[in-house]
Amino acid sequence: MVLAPGTVSPSLDRPSSARGEPGGGLVLAVAGAVGGAGASSLAVALAVAARDGAALVDLAGGGGIDVLLGLEGAEGARWPDLAAARGDVDPDLLVSSLPHRRGVSVLSADRRRPGPPDGAVVADVLRALGRRRRTVVVDAGRGEVPDAATHVVLVVPLTVPGLAGALAWRAARTGAPAAATEPVELVVTCGPAPGRLAPDDVATALGVPVAGHVGRVRGARAAVERGDGPPVGHGTALRRAAARVLDAAAARTAGPGAAGGWAATGRRAVRTGR
Repeated sequence: MVLAPGTVSPSLDRPSSARGEPGGGLVLAVAGAVGGAGASSLAVALAVAARDGAALVDLAGGGGIDVLLGLEGAEGARWPDLAAARGDVDPDLLVSSLPHRRGVSVLSADRRRPGPPDGAVVADVLRALGRRRRTVVVDAGRGEVPDAATHVVLVVPLTVPGLAGALAWRAARTGAPAAATEPVELVVTCGPAPGRLAPDDVATALGVPVAGHVGRVRGARAAVERGDGPPVGHGTALRRAAARVLDAAAARTAGPGAAGGWAATGRRAVRTGR
């Protein structure tokens, strides 16, 4: 189903008797400490690695995650098409309206119709996707983390500007109501850095353990230019890091003391690629 720009089919609204149906699973908001940290590529890897028909949602703006995946010409709804998606949105019809890649439902921005989606629409759409998919991955870029997020994944380059950006991001985030108990999974990228920062240095500065370390991903730019998307197949550095993050998030959700937030202690560095 292709929706006309700026509209949403009335059939996406569910009967009132279905209202209040709970969502489920993980909602991972992936944020970059600075621009170019690799948050969008990790978000793609998380959605693919989830292996449960995940949804990948673009809230980062820019060119759109459909371009990153080579889906810019694919039919399907983008955020502007869901401007009227309010209330109890039918999750099956919503998912069927979206482009798909590698078993992942993709809800992207539209570079031809720029502008952020309304916050109330985002909340209702994420709630619907959570009822249909056990894992929802949100590429938050450097923007706000949606209230629906169950975990935050912060991507920090092993550079002095990267660490400074992470500290500034944390300072801004700790003012949010959910931030005190919101589990945070930390992923560091690239290295060694000229400043000789190590994953443990970042973990100590932020007070959050490192869930994964992605080294340089060879061929990533060429793959994206070909329309293949980031290299996230089995055995790649991004895929291994994503698996570690998903395991850490699932363990926090299931185990005692799952809420971690910025008060988390301890350090755990996992090197997953060079």
